[in-house]
Amino acid sequence: MNKIFCILLILAFISCAGKNNSSVVNYDGYIDLSGVNLNNSIVQLNGKWEFYSNQLLTPADFSDFRLNPAFVKVPDYWDNYIVSGQSPETHGYATYRISLLTEYYEDLQVYISSPQSAAKVFIDDEFAGSLGIVGKEKNSEIPEPGFIIADCPKNSDYITIVIQISNFNFIQPGLSRSVLIGTKNQIEDFLNRRFFLNIFLFSCLILFSILNIINFLLRRKDTHYLWFAVFSLDISAWTLLNNLSFQMYLMDFMTWHVFIRLHLLSLILSFPLLIKYLATNYKSEMSKYFQYLVFIISAIFSINIIISPSAISALFFDIFYIFITLGSFHVFFMLIKAIVNRKFNAIFSVTGFIGIFIAGIIDILSYFFHFGTFYIAPIAAFFFFIFQSIYMSHKNSRNIIQIENFNEQLENKIKKRTAQLEKQKEMLMHKNCIIENDLSLAKKMQLNILPSTPPDSRFSFEYIPMQQVGGDYFDFLKFRSANKTGIFIADVSGHGVSAAMITSMLKSTILQSDSKRQDPAELMKYINSILMNQTATYFISAFYGIVNFDDNEITYCSAGHNMPILISKNEIIELKGIKGIPLAIMNNEELDSMKKTYTNNTFNLKNVKKILLYTDGLTEATSKNDINIQFENIMINQIIPKILKERKNKFTEQLHQELIKFHGSEEFEDDICMIAVDLKKL
Repeated sequence: MNKIFCILLILAFISCAGKNNSSVVNYDGYIDLSGVNLNNSIVQLNGKWEFYSNQLLTPADFSDFRLNPAFVKVPDYWDNYIVSGQSPETHGYATYRISLLTEYYEDLQVYISSPQSAAKVFIDDEFAGSLGIVGKEKNSEIPEPGFIIADCPKNSDYITIVIQISNFNFIQPGLSRSVLIGTKNQIEDFLNRRFFLNIFLFSCLILFSILNIINFLLRRKDTHYLWFAVFSLDISAWTLLNNLSFQMYLMDFMTWHVFIRLHLLSLILSFPLLIKYLATNYKSEMSKYFQYLVFIISAIFSINIIISPSAISALFFDIFYIFITLGSFHVFFMLIKAIVNRKFNAIFSVTGFIGIFIAGIIDILSYFFHFGTFYIAPIAAFFFFIFQSIYMSHKNSRNIIQIENFNEQLENKIKKRTAQLEKQKEMLMHKNCIIENDLSLAKKMQLNILPSTPPDSRFSFEYIPMQQVGGDYFDFLKFRSANKTGIFIADVSGHGVSAAMITSMLKSTILQSDSKRQDPAELMKYINSILMNQTATYFISAFYGIVNFDDNEITYCSAGHNMPILISKNEIIELKGIKGIPLAIMNNEELDSMKKTYTNNTFNLKNVKKILLYTDGLTEATSKNDINIQFENIMINQIIPKILKERKNKFTEQLHQELIKFHGSEEFEDDICMIAVDLKKL
């Protein structure tokens, strides 16, 4: 029995996953971690955090020096403190903030466990993650369980964490669990250990349940097998529901309120199921009146959880903890009585029950005083089942053959299912081959609707679809005068086959536009009228400009598209003008009523040497070194002047090569199209 105490004591220490050693210095709203080697350990960010009750602040809001924070302990509930002369309401919202001083690290991460409500996290000035949707009232809040892993800025020695929390659906407001910080590897190891521990316990408990159900089916008179299996199944469900990763997965299939009810029900039902199991083994020692009392009280709590709002259900849970504690003392004395009556199996039961009782007390203390990061009761329950299994093995030795037969049948089913999966895999590969062939044909068809060569040497272009087919479109519209050319460029929202189909619709519409192509605004109106309500949820940004080389003018109209870049001897600027609304969003009558109709603009190109038209895939391509840096940050001031100076290849070809160097890959996250017009050539 002393061994059980030692094991549970060790588990209690293990449950405190992070460290707070003497090297961690905490002031009000500030933690100094410069003396801690985060490569070796995860650290709990426990201490006094800045607290702003009834405020949802972003990092930008803290530039206002008039903010007057309170300081509350983390982890703890915010309604345990007095802020501005009063205790914050349990149901409300607030912002936490802490500043950290660390050494320089490449891959620090912050782990925030679910506050069982809704949370939104910022690291420095950047949004880092969220659980649910934070709101200022119950109707606007969407709670969600789980956890947030936020990346810290690389090689930064000063980090600010801002956490918004709203709580309108639970009785435990605020950061009730420690916020952890560590390297990416440390955080991953921590999550993996917790995940595999839960999966291991869940799997073992499910196995206990299966084996005892089999025993019950073989000997239906021994109902203790059935109740032991149901009890094991309930504890396994509670163990799985405690896993934060599984909680986040469940949110795809149920609401937070349903999840909370299932979670609380699995815990409440565990006690009456344990009592029922013990009663089948110790009928003379277990009082029927005590059983009835446990069942009635548990039924009342269960009904309350099912029909009451989540916040009210959780409110009565503290009472249930007291009820379980008092009932456990009665069970303990009942088992002692069984030992006195010389029942051999009672030694196993009392040993396992003491383990569950101690673990339960530790978990209850952790619930109220916030010193652990996960519950150890499932581990104690696992040992309880082990002891009960040892006892049952004495009675079940004759059933080994039946169990082996069951395992053999299970293996055969797995082999059969594996063979079926292999066959299905072959079918899927065949279907995938057909799809690939169709996409290849679609690619050829799309390339046929795009220009294969420029109108003359003054023009150059590059077209790079993200997938086999893309949503970018361009065309050159010819007129009777050789010195007058229309340039149409468009970007369909989305990617792939659907976007490519819309580009073919664009091509067809332009071909049928007749004289409207001579007026950019009229062409836009015509295309909008044809494509309106024909593109589902997709829309198209487009730019159409007619370049008159004789008059050195461009007449153009934009439908929400990026304006071309004008390159002259002394400057590189963006063409000015009204950007307009993208096509296929609003019909022409609605645009007229809002005074947003498509209109023409004219610009004199006398001093302009080149025009660059492009889709946003070009400017939004990210750097291989920092995804926060986009190509547009350096294109105008660095890349274009460099290309103009070197003059190695065609302008668009060289710009494409520079983009590949910047991105570090020839594969991009969006379709890319660029067209260059040399006004001083030919």
